[in-house]
Amino acid sequence: MITFVKYTVKLIFIIVMLLFTISCSVKGGDLQEYIVEKSQDPEFITFDVPTSIFDVSQTELTAEEKEIYNSIKKVNVLMLQQENSQKFKIEATRVSTILKSDDFEKLISLNDKSFKGQLYYIGDDENVDEVIIYGKSPDKGFAIIRILGDEMKLENIGKLMNILQKSNIDEGALGTLTDFFEK
Repeated sequence: MITFVKYTVKLIFIIVMLLFTISCSVKGGDLQEYIVEKSQDPEFITFDVPTSIFDVSQTELTAEEKEIYNSIKKVNVLMLQQENSQKFKIEATRVSTILKSDDFEKLISLNDKSFKGQLYYIGDDENVDEVIIYGKSPDKGFAIIRILGDEMKLENIGKLMNILQKSNIDEGALGTLTDFFEK
């Protein structure tokens, strides 16, 4: 009888470990981990964009716009050009799987023949921790732009885009990103 109990306990333990392993491997993973992992891959282009690149004269902004602009702390960019179609498909699928996790809320999708874009966020309406812009073109590749901030509000995302449009963007610093989509 004791042998049967030991065997049963071992079998249950093995089944639980297998289920745990399978569930971990099916999970999309963490976007930050993905970006860090791919920053080591020479086929990927990755860089951080300092907020100073957006030359927003503080005197031209209202108090609300200053608060919105100052809520941005960091911007990460990861890109993969479509030079290896097999790798592109694998990596685009992996990113899509990560973004389908419960951590991300999809805000908007844009689709046309040559480009698909999606805007996601992490957090709630009053405290958005991250805004993720994912753009994909089967001819050019894909890009992930990850905006990290403090106390960003969902209602201010549109206002933030308007503030950035008003800014004098240092195009030399963003050359890699703009060149990526123009090739």
